Formats: sequence, C-alpha cells, structure tokens
Amino acid sequence: MTRRTRGDTQEAGTKDPFLVEVGKRVRAIRTQLKLTQAQAAEAANVPQATLFQTEAGVQNLQLKTLVKLAKGLGTSVRDLMPVPVEVAEAEKPPLPPPQTLDEVLERLEASSRETARLSQLAVFLRSLPQQTG
Repeated sequence: MTRRTRGDTQEAGTKDPFLVEVGKRVRAIRTQLKLTQAQAAEAANVPQATLFQTEAGVQNLQLKTLVKLAKGLGTSVRDLMPVPVEVAEAEKPPLPPPQTLDEVLERLEASSRETARLSQLAVFLRSLPQQTG
C-alpha cells in the first residue's frame, strides 16, 4: 500500500471543491448537533484527525468512513454529499408558462444572454492551445 501525501488531495494549494463541500456539510451537521470534533469522531468511530481533515476539505474519504460519519452524525450519506449542478437543475420544477408578453420578452432576453455567454465561453475554449496526450 502506498502512503498518500498531502499533494494527493491538495494540488498547488487548491482544494477539491467536492471535498470542500462534503467538509462543509459534515461541519454544519456536527455544529447543529452541538458536538465537538472529538465527540463527533468518537460517535462515528473515526480518528479525530480524519474528521478535522474532512471538515477542512482535504480528506478524500473512503466510502466506509463516509458511512461511519453519517451514522455517527445521525444522518444519511446522501445528506453529506453535494448535489451535482446537473442533478439540481433536473430536480428543479419547470417554469410555469409565461402569462404576459412582458414575461415572454424577459425569458427571451435571459435566453439570449445565456446563449451569448456560452458562445463567448466556446470562443475562449477554442483559443486555448490544444493539449496532446
């Protein structure tokens, strides 16, 4: 088994947004329960350092550890996991149909702005040098 170094989870001083979000959720639930890190770690049967690193957004948890944390905090694994943007968007209820001409025009304008933004993004991405390998 290879030993992990801090660079495995934190590259060039940046944190993985997914791990940061999991850490925020763990901390929010723990503080809502008014538990210290030591108490929560004991309840979850994990080392306090694991809980500390998780809340700091640098711990890439094993699934078994995530389950232990969820049980120790009296919640579900799903509650500790961030919802991907695609899922959140898919779960949003559809907009009701516009009732007035003003509403139609507002939606058209918003759609045009979004199209222009995506077009600018595509132009920018196309201008980047192609990576090989």
